Amino acid sequence: MLCVELPSLRSLFKTPTTSRSGRAPDSNLGGYGSVETPQLGFSSKSSTGRRDDRSHLEKLSTLLEDIFEAEDSIGPSSGSHESDFFSKLTDDWTKARLSVVTMAKLEKLVSKIARSRKKMRSGPTPLPVGSGGTGDLEFGILSRVMKILERSVKAGEGLDPSGQAAANAQGKQGSKPGNNARSSPVEGAPSEDVVPAAQEVSAEEIDRMSVDLEVLKEALLASECCIALLTSDNLQKQVRPMPSRFDSADNTSALFRRAHNFLSVDDENCTDACHLPFCGIILFPAYGTAPILTSVLTSSASEIQSIRGTIDELFTVACSVITRINKLFGADVSVSMSDSIVIQTVYVAIGPFFVMESQNTASKKSAKSKSGKVAFSTPDEAASRKTSMKGLRLEALVLIWNIFASHEEQRSWIIEEILTSLIRLPDVKQMAGQFKLGNGYSIHTVSALLLQLVQTSAHDVRVQLQRLASEREQSFVLNHQPDSQEEQPPGPTERDYQELQLYTTGLEPTTKAARTMITFLTKRSGKGKATKSSNDAEYRIILDNLISDLLVVLHWPEWPAASLVLNLIARFMASHHTVAISCLDDNKATADANTLKSLALDHLGVITAKLRSSLVKAKQASQESSAPPLSPITKTWDEVLSEGNIESLKLFAHEHQEIILYLTKRTSEDQIYETARELTAVQWGQRLASALKVYQSHDEDEDEGRRPRNNPELVRTLKMALQSVWKESSADVFEANSLREVSHIDRLAEHLGVWQNIKSIADPALSVVIVASDASAVTMRTKALRALGQIVTSDPQIFRNSKVRTAIEQHLLDNSPQVRDAAVELIGKYVQQIPELADDYYARIADRIADTGLSVRKRVVRLLKTFYEITQDVDRRVDVITRLTMRIHDEDDNVKDLAIKTIEELWFTSTAENLEARNSRTAEYGFDTKSRLAAKVSVIVKMIGEFQDRPTLEDLLHKIITEKDGKEPVVIQKQYTEICDFLTDSLVDANESAGQNIVASIKTIYVFSSAYPAIISGSKATTLIPYLKNASTSEEIILADYLLKIFRVYIPRVPRTATKFAADLQQALQPMVLKPSAAGGFGGLREAVACYCATIQYLSHDYKSLVGLLKSCLGRLRGIVKLTAEEMKVPATSRVLYMVISITSLLCEHCDFDKLREGNQTYASELNQITSTSIAQHVYNILVMLYKKLRESTMRKGLLQCLGFLFKGYPNLMTLDESSVIMDGVFHSSDVESQSQLLKIIQAFLVAESAKHVAHEKASGAKKKAASGEVNMGERIGSSNDFADSGVSSAIMQRYISQILESALSVHPSIQAPAFEIMGFIVKQGLAHPLQCMPVIIALESSDNSVLSNRAISLHSLLHGKHATLINTRFPESCRASYQYQRKMCKNIVQGYRCAPEVTALLHPWYSLVREKRSSRQDFLKAIVRSFDIVFPLVEASQDDIDFARYMAENVAALDYKTLEVVLTVIRHLTSVLSVAVANLFSSSQPSTVPAGPNPTESPIIQENNAAATIHSSAQSSTSSLDIAMAKASILVGIVLILKAHLKILYGLPEDKCLKWVPNKRSALRDKPISS
Repeated sequence: MLCVELPSLRSLFKTPTTSRSGRAPDSNLGGYGSVETPQLGFSSKSSTGRRDDRSHLEKLSTLLEDIFEAEDSIGPSSGSHESDFFSKLTDDWTKARLSVVTMAKLEKLVSKIARSRKKMRSGPTPLPVGSGGTGDLEFGILSRVMKILERSVKAGEGLDPSGQAAANAQGKQGSKPGNNARSSPVEGAPSEDVVPAAQEVSAEEIDRMSVDLEVLKEALLASECCIALLTSDNLQKQVRPMPSRFDSADNTSALFRRAHNFLSVDDENCTDACHLPFCGIILFPAYGTAPILTSVLTSSASEIQSIRGTIDELFTVACSVITRINKLFGADVSVSMSDSIVIQTVYVAIGPFFVMESQNTASKKSAKSKSGKVAFSTPDEAASRKTSMKGLRLEALVLIWNIFASHEEQRSWIIEEILTSLIRLPDVKQMAGQFKLGNGYSIHTVSALLLQLVQTSAHDVRVQLQRLASEREQSFVLNHQPDSQEEQPPGPTERDYQELQLYTTGLEPTTKAARTMITFLTKRSGKGKATKSSNDAEYRIILDNLISDLLVVLHWPEWPAASLVLNLIARFMASHHTVAISCLDDNKATADANTLKSLALDHLGVITAKLRSSLVKAKQASQESSAPPLSPITKTWDEVLSEGNIESLKLFAHEHQEIILYLTKRTSEDQIYETARELTAVQWGQRLASALKVYQSHDEDEDEGRRPRNNPELVRTLKMALQSVWKESSADVFEANSLREVSHIDRLAEHLGVWQNIKSIADPALSVVIVASDASAVTMRTKALRALGQIVTSDPQIFRNSKVRTAIEQHLLDNSPQVRDAAVELIGKYVQQIPELADDYYARIADRIADTGLSVRKRVVRLLKTFYEITQDVDRRVDVITRLTMRIHDEDDNVKDLAIKTIEELWFTSTAENLEARNSRTAEYGFDTKSRLAAKVSVIVKMIGEFQDRPTLEDLLHKIITEKDGKEPVVIQKQYTEICDFLTDSLVDANESAGQNIVASIKTIYVFSSAYPAIISGSKATTLIPYLKNASTSEEIILADYLLKIFRVYIPRVPRTATKFAADLQQALQPMVLKPSAAGGFGGLREAVACYCATIQYLSHDYKSLVGLLKSCLGRLRGIVKLTAEEMKVPATSRVLYMVISITSLLCEHCDFDKLREGNQTYASELNQITSTSIAQHVYNILVMLYKKLRESTMRKGLLQCLGFLFKGYPNLMTLDESSVIMDGVFHSSDVESQSQLLKIIQAFLVAESAKHVAHEKASGAKKKAASGEVNMGERIGSSNDFADSGVSSAIMQRYISQILESALSVHPSIQAPAFEIMGFIVKQGLAHPLQCMPVIIALESSDNSVLSNRAISLHSLLHGKHATLINTRFPESCRASYQYQRKMCKNIVQGYRCAPEVTALLHPWYSLVREKRSSRQDFLKAIVRSFDIVFPLVEASQDDIDFARYMAENVAALDYKTLEVVLTVIRHLTSVLSVAVANLFSSSQPSTVPAGPNPTESPIIQENNAAATIHSSAQSSTSSLDIAMAKASILVGIVLILKAHLKILYGLPEDKCLKWVPNKRSALRDKPISS
């Protein structure tokens, strides 16, 4: 984790007041022991215990004299010295180094002298005699002691106690130059929070480290002593004028270089940031990779603990050194520093902010030790070092403040250096350092540092203003003295003009610093791929963090720089975005322009959204009665000035002055308020001064018409406000901490800032976003709409802006699905915020549910759920559910699942968790109250009543209940039952309220019962029996049909004890079977017979009635068969015949009489009386005989229908020769109705077979669940009957596949619909080869019927997912089939594209599937371009060939190409086609007729005449046929030429670029997208 964390707001920026060195003034020397502990044997100190009355200066002089005497006593050849003044670690005694205790004594005395003189100087009495400062010492003494201290400083250079620098150097040499800089941003630091395990370290290495640390401590303490001498009283005045004797600049530079070296081991390059901070020696695990350092931090040995104590002492001295350096840059020291010193000091100051601290705690210690990694030896030591790090940062922060405030020329460099150093941290995205704010939030520490530096930039303005104020006071005093002869001139003085100019330009330094920061980040963040470096991504993260932090502290009174910086960022991005628009509209747009524009859109939306949300918050707060009232001013400063209202101006000034006074009162507790006060005052003064310049005329010759109207009262008010800017507060400072005042000032600052920033930032940014929504690039339009979405979410009222609404609405039909998705998302946010305006957009959004973009359809599905929840209109809710239900047939499975889930959430929201709670609240209906249930049921009933595709509803409800686990199926089952019970009760009560009616209610019950049959209870089923009767009206027919289907579903689950129900139901069904209603037609009879047979088989077992009905029907049938064909045509006879054969066929379909005869001997004799063979075969023979006998189409249709009933019950009958003859005859006939009926029979047969298979799978699954672990050999071996039945389907499909596919392309919907359903069965069940169906599927994809087209696309997607390699062949055949189908369907000229809602190629669905993989896409493009080939030798092309070429050209031109490679591929192959065709055409146009040789028997004249005649006749015949063929071939060539030119113009591809492109060579064009 990174240790860029500072203390909280209350402690970090608090101005240090006492003991800046961090040590107690007397006894504690920061870890070096007490000064009086060792007896140094000073010659002038009394040894009798008497009080030492000498001054501190005398003590210092005595100490220096003793040091010099001790040094002089050292011999040139002595190898050691026993004096306590010098260090035992001195290696060269000719250059002896002072000991730690001696330097501590020296530093203490110098500090005491400085403090005593400062105290005396500020007191009422003059300085006493003998109380001089260090400047009173002789220069030779000072020079000598500085040289002695310099020895210790130089001894510490180049030391590496931990061995880390050597490890880093070795790592640099071994690293590859191509490695990413991000892999190790901080040299020597681990890439992650991983700490290596401790290794064994030798005792010699431990001793060496101990010695090196002691030398470092001496060197660092010597540096502190030197800086203490330089900052002591009057010393700098003495040193500066004598460069010949003592070069203070060089010495100071050396001292700073030494301090920098302690904070950075990289001594060779002082202009680089701190790669390896000195703090890394102390803090682990940031730089704890060295084995010796790891051992030091983990070992508990006594010698190791002493080393850790030395490290802590070094840390204390480092803080003290920074404090001493800070005094050199303070206001009370007038030392002029060179640029080199300032630069080195900056590195010293910013170094602690980029040190990684360990986040190990005691709780992590055990885990670390278990994994073999290293932790601190004790948590207390870790906490101590972390606290020390915060103190070090505090001192460094004060130092960087002082430098930044006093050195304006270095500000830009300092900001850039901070940002450059930041990216060298391991991971700027996960910076652990967080600056804690007063409200509990936090921002990044570096962001807080940068904002503080920006606020500090206003300090020099305050200093200059104070200087002018002091000069004004002095001038006033001099002018009002009695002997003064000067008269004060009336009007403003020159000093007043200087002050006004200073206020006017007061924000320039602050603005310059902020712009430096913004420019540095945006230039590096806005680079494209071509110019982007490895660190640019890091700068983008820094910029993102900075903007997010600015939005956090925006409008806070203590952070006025946030508003200023954010304003500059918004203006910078808006201006560069506007410049980038012109570049992007051209084809010469650079990558940097694209990236910069994208960067601007990413942030402008966030910034505007924040300002809009603040505006909404401010309006809401102003309406709260508990909050103190604020001013009613809701205008900017410019608007207040333009109105000239004095009261508003005074109120405006009062509010600003109130904020400034509040910051002034809090200055004493935290320095952050000091910088905030300075910047706030400068900002307010700049506004006032600018206004005064405008309204106060100084030039009488100025044009009165162009000068603003002079308003004396306004000018007077502005002057008074300007004079009060720096007014000190006389109130109690403790009042500033009251919560009430803090809350009031916060609200006041936000109130003033919001209205100013809305006009200066939000409105211009919104305009830029709106303009960007019309950009040519898809990415920019999408980002612009996303930005608008953020703005609308924060302030829904912005949607009422006509420009915003227009920008959003026009993109609902955008060419790009990404843009349409963004537009739909934006409207969805708007609808959620303002539900009452949802009616304006429902129709537009609902139409997008069939969008070609997958993401758009998903978005619309989610948004329709929102529309359903916010509306109470039943019709609207029904429409929503209807559209969602249609998505079950979507080509994408994710959309299907999402639609099903959405309907489930809208209708069946109860979950297993709240089941018991709802049951306890509502015992009657379980989940919903009666009113809520009635409202939901009304929507369900109306939707199901109006929805025509009933199987889709059944599949929907079945999927909802079957795709659940645990308790959820039980919950939904109870809700299904609840709905059906409610509908049944409403039928009893004759309640048709809320749009309910009997037919719709019965249909709803049937749909739910089909999905889950167990929902029908015995009592509810008994309630429905009275509604079952022979139908006489259309409504009763529909009602009876649904009731019969409900009973068929319920009968297999009725308990056998329900004899009363069985008897009542059989009694109600008998008249419907025996005497069917003429109004009910054949459909009612079919359901009645099926229900009648099911009742007898499952409930009553009254087979006697069933057998008797069969015998009666067959007896009537025998009598009719004996009639002639003419007699059968009699209407009465034909009607009876049709009814009898229908009942007979239905009885055979629903009851296996052969099985009944085998299993029940009671009825065997009666059935044998009919026939001893199969009953079904017997009935089949009668029907076939009647079919052959009757020739009338109407009678044959009835017979064909009855044969279909037998086929469903007995599939083997379809394979008989008689059946084949009948079906062949129907397919070869021109009777549309017969063909449609036969196709429906085949479809019904396949559906029945599929239902049997599904039922068998369910039964086998239940058996497997019941008998887990047991092996069913019957399932493994199989049944002969199952094999025989399954073979029938395949045999029938193989025999009639060509007729079925031809019927699927029929122009008659009655033939096409069942044929397509059969083809769907063929594809899904694999009853034929997929290639046989592909041309038909491709042709149907181009149909104008959207339902048919979507279903064909769904089949194609299914085949593409299973057999992509297999079906992606024979492209020309499928293209020709598509053209032939369009030619058959279109009355006019066939076109290869469709214009509504957008230009789309008819082959686009096919291309959208094959383009997923490059190989299949390339094969497809080559194949379709090959359709333009011209066959040679030339054969006269038909008009159909020319039309087909045009059809394909239009498809190729309208295909949705995504990359340039695709377009270049097409153009490349078109070029090949053209080159071959033109060459062949040219060769064919040359004369090729060769005259025959002369006949030697003829005369020369006759031979010449015959040859001329032959040539002439041959030329005439060949010219006529060749010219026509060439003319038509030239038309084909012209089509190809036009297509190629169109593609080049459309996609901006010059001819040379097309020729240079190589198909199979990898290039940047392969994945380069096409700008839409």
